[in-house]
Amino acid sequence: MRRGPVIAGSLMFGLTYGLQLLVASANDFENTSDWLVVPVLGSWVFMSEECDGSRGSDDACTFLVLHGLTQTAGAALLIYGLASKSKRYVRDDARVRLAPARFASGYGFSASGRF
Repeated sequence: MRRGPVIAGSLMFGLTYGLQLLVASANDFENTSDWLVVPVLGSWVFMSEECDGSRGSDDACTFLVLHGLTQTAGAALLIYGLASKSKRYVRDDARVRLAPARFASGYGFSASGRF
């Protein structure tokens, strides 16, 4: 898995979904706020019902659009990071040898290698 997209996606998705659940619980899951329990899709359904022109203000609707985009992008990044594999290049030609050795003042170990 790719750690970068997993970390970024889980932060983006987790924070926006947590905020979404907080708003839904503050409204006691009444009216259209019960849709906020559904991840990703819930914010878009909530926005479509709240921003129909007669009920929502432009600033609130702009925030809801940015919130929905951030949550959707976070979910997409998280899925991409978990589903894709990354290649790691590892050297296998390095050799290190550890051997007992005698020194002027006693005995010890000698390390030699080829890189």
